[in-house]
Amino acid sequence: MLWRLLAAISVSANDVGLPTSTRTIGAGLTNVANLMFGLVGSLAILALLYGGVQMSLSGGDAGKVKTARNTILYACVGIVLAAAAYMVVWFVSHNLFSGPDCCSN
Repeated sequence: MLWRLLAAISVSANDVGLPTSTRTIGAGLTNVANLMFGLVGSLAILALLYGGVQMSLSGGDAGKVKTARNTILYACVGIVLAAAAYMVVWFVSHNLFSGPDCCSN
């Protein structure tokens, strides 16, 4: 049933605003990086929410509170690392692969 529902949904790159071609390696790298960092950001927000729910449902149990704090801490560290990785990718794509048609024949 779920497979039929997913097969019935047809979404193209133009429908959601994704690029369908790039002129440079930097532009392609930036597109892939933006997609990946969007996924990482979404997962980090879900991890933060999960840690908050763990914290609120801990009932004062020290072990559960510690687990919840670790979940929140690791989610925040993940966000910081993803932001740092994004900055590195941005720097590389804009400085090493810049210029018109750097990859053409």
